[in-house]
Amino acid sequence: MSVLCFARCWTLVFLFLSMIEARFSMSSSIESSFGKNRNRDDFATTNTMTMTTNEGRTGDGERISEERTKTTTRRELLMSKDSEFGEKNKQKTPTYHTIFSTECNTYFDWQSLGLYYSFKKVKQKGEITRLMACDQSPPPGLDIVPNTHVHPNYAKHPVSGDRYSAYNKPYSIMHWMEHAKPTEDFIIVLDADMAFRRSMDADLLGVALGNPVSAHYGYLVGIFPKNHMGVKARVPNVEGAQQVGGFTVMHREDLEPLAPRWLYWTEQVRSDPDSWANTGDVFNQNGKAGPPWISEMYGYVFAAAERKLKFSVSDSFMLYPGYMPPKDERFPVVLHYGVTYRIDDYAFDKHWYQGTDMTSCTRGQMFEKPITIGEISSREGTMMRRRDEIALIVAETLYNSTKERALKVCKRTDLDFSKPRQKYDCSIKENNILRCKPVSREMIELKKIEEKLRGASGGSSCKDNNNQCCTWASTGECTNNPNYMSMECQLSCNLCPNTGCEDSCCPPEEKVKKEKSNGSIKKTSATATIKKSINSVDEYDYDASSSSTTSSFASSEEMDKEDEEDENELREEEAEIEEEARKQIEEGELIIESEGLRVSNGSSIGGLVFVLFVAFIVATFAKKLNLGGATKNLTPEALAAYKQANLDSERLKGRRE
Repeated sequence: MSVLCFARCWTLVFLFLSMIEARFSMSSSIESSFGKNRNRDDFATTNTMTMTTNEGRTGDGERISEERTKTTTRRELLMSKDSEFGEKNKQKTPTYHTIFSTECNTYFDWQSLGLYYSFKKVKQKGEITRLMACDQSPPPGLDIVPNTHVHPNYAKHPVSGDRYSAYNKPYSIMHWMEHAKPTEDFIIVLDADMAFRRSMDADLLGVALGNPVSAHYGYLVGIFPKNHMGVKARVPNVEGAQQVGGFTVMHREDLEPLAPRWLYWTEQVRSDPDSWANTGDVFNQNGKAGPPWISEMYGYVFAAAERKLKFSVSDSFMLYPGYMPPKDERFPVVLHYGVTYRIDDYAFDKHWYQGTDMTSCTRGQMFEKPITIGEISSREGTMMRRRDEIALIVAETLYNSTKERALKVCKRTDLDFSKPRQKYDCSIKENNILRCKPVSREMIELKKIEEKLRGASGGSSCKDNNNQCCTWASTGECTNNPNYMSMECQLSCNLCPNTGCEDSCCPPEEKVKKEKSNGSIKKTSATATIKKSINSVDEYDYDASSSSTTSSFASSEEMDKEDEEDENELREEEAEIEEEARKQIEEGELIIESEGLRVSNGSSIGGLVFVLFVAFIVATFAKKLNLGGATKNLTPEALAAYKQANLDSERLKGRRE
């Protein structure tokens, strides 16, 4: 009996210990699912042993074993969920690697320094690697960009002997991917003469596997069927070629097979004289002066077409400094300073520094001090101002990157940063190309004297230099063709600091702003002008004398050219004006004048309403005449008043919006 009791007691103790162990296993499993550093295999082993120990037991032991089985199932479920969560996290956080191609010379060194500086400044995700084509040993300037992949220089083709430095772009990518074996998801491919404006990622650009992103290169007209290029007959899926280039963000699995075909099709374009014309290259005389410089760009789009890649293309992602930026504040993400640009009397062209050493610690020079934001003359809040401020990023990047290197890396003390900045005189030449030259100190002084004389005589150097400027500006050319218009049509583009554009000449976006900020809004009809004061600013004039009619006619063609409003909109305008007039009557502010009749708050309300009613009826009648295009008996004065009513109605509409 005592033995039996002893056995039962030990059984209960054992079950009690097993229960504690089960609870401990459950707690530890949950902790593990939240990231505790425990070995899950140990948990699985321990649990298996425990279940084996309890196998075959009956009663409470079976229930405990069943509970332990449920606990194990829950633990495994938590582990499974945790694993799935980790996999999802990996999918939601793509990785990036930025690369750009260069050669080993001083010209590419300062460009590399500028790009690397901008990469750090915007805190672009991932690493950045310079792909350097160099046959020198050891390669110079390796310290400029910490990660530099050196490869043989492919500027001279090993078979044909064709000298073309752009061969290095596809070759360097092919060599890097083969030898460095990158593992990042997306590769950002830039040129050395670029600068980051902001960081980029897959979500912002919409890039995915099979769907890369590039800038729109509209001058690649050779892809169109009407433009003959012999090589196109040999390109599979050539109809899928797109006008893309500049910069690329592409999935690694897309770029790796693309790179060798990119090089191949570049070689094909360069070696085929039947493919040199109709490319859009303005410098090779439509094929007569040899293969086009943009052969590598065609190699890129033909290889992508062959691989059946579908690009997301946008004019917003990349911008040339000096060009009009997109309205979306997030863009551009990259600036490409391959062309001359200017901001007021400051100008920059990378080719001016082609033979200049800007990075050497012993003899390196400094970039010229750029114009400051405070010196920019374009008006705050305008697209022109936004254009200038974005263009200034490149100048500041290059200046600050070389200055930082000189002071922090080279520890130089011989540099003078107090020199005044260089000023430039720019003009538009043939093919809409901007040409700039430095202005001497003497010329600067002469220009100052000239400005004073012009100011004294009422003249101004900020003006239109072409009699078509007004027409061009009003049709949006200030935005579409900013380089020319900002030089030749400053007044009409509303760029003059002290003088605004004429209403009929202003660019469309400037008209809207002027209308919204206009302090006085007038509403005039063909027979009536209502005069009132709203907050001591707005006025409406009423002049019944304009209702007289004669046999004068306005042609239907002239009237059709005027800005017409829909009849319903006109009625709404009239109802709003009447309502405003009623409110002002109640406040004692409205005064109406008509051929000696003066009506104020103390006069007959019925008479006032009658006058307003007649005015609105006549205005509506005149509008109907205009909508019908008929030539009715309106005097020139009445017609002019009606036109003014239409114009001011639009201003009122803009004010409300």
